[in-house]
Amino acid sequence: MLDIRFVRENPEIVKENIRKKFQDSKLPMVDEVIALDADRRKAQQEADELKAAKNMLLDTECSCAMVSAAFGFSSQSYFTRMFRLYTGETPKKFREKYMQSGL
Repeated sequence: MLDIRFVRENPEIVKENIRKKFQDSKLPMVDEVIALDADRRKAQQEADELKAAKNMLLDTECSCAMVSAAFGFSSQSYFTRMFRLYTGETPKKFREKYMQSGL
């Protein structure tokens, strides 16, 4: 039985082995399943990074640009868009709201 970590780390090898085993018998779903898993993992990684970014915004005085760079977002505007999708507010509004409430 394959270890799930091996499958995730080696999707091309696994995909080829499945194709060989079934002799290319109409498995279009294989590519879709692997792509969906990759998308899910990327979304989870971004959610984890945004959660850590929330903590950094509250625990430090770093600018939004510095927080964005610390988590490797391609630009501050992309970070702001993703942060807003995740929290419902911009990083600046999030920080202001929690600083005013003393939480």
